[in-house]
Amino acid sequence: MQISRRTTVALLTTAALAGSATAAAVVGSAASAHTTTHAKVVLTSSLLPSEPSFPSLHGVTTDRAPWLLKSGTLRLSTNGELRAKIRGLIIPELGTAGPVTTVDASLYCAEETTPAATTPSVPLSTNGDATIDTTVKLPVLCQAPVVLINPNGISSIYIASNGFGTY
Repeated sequence: MQISRRTTVALLTTAALAGSATAAAVVGSAASAHTTTHAKVVLTSSLLPSEPSFPSLHGVTTDRAPWLLKSGTLRLSTNGELRAKIRGLIIPELGTAGPVTTVDASLYCAEETTPAATTPSVPLSTNGDATIDTTVKLPVLCQAPVVLINPNGISSIYIASNGFGTY
């Protein structure tokens, strides 16, 4: 069976157009999915390491040890995306993160003593590095948001919080 040149060209053109349409649909889907994930950043802050003399916040006390932080940032978006980047969170006396091997972040609103949201725990390296990158379910309203960094899943202690210091 012989296929004419005209039929061959028509088949190749149809295949190319079908492939283009499929690629366009996939790209279009990705683009629309991407645009729906754009959310407004509602909280961005540096992180502040805790000191034993710091007050309790929302019923959560500081660790008994002073902490030192090389750098830390926090970003929370309206869609619940929470990213905390922690570098060099250590106990100066030990030169390491000591017994702390994981951290999580808890969001508190207004004067509440129960967190509005808490992230899963992530590993904290011995030199105090961790990245929390997750999505949490946010409340409809959150007045005066505070994020506390908790050690080893212990929600009654914080070792860092959103804030700043001028040392």
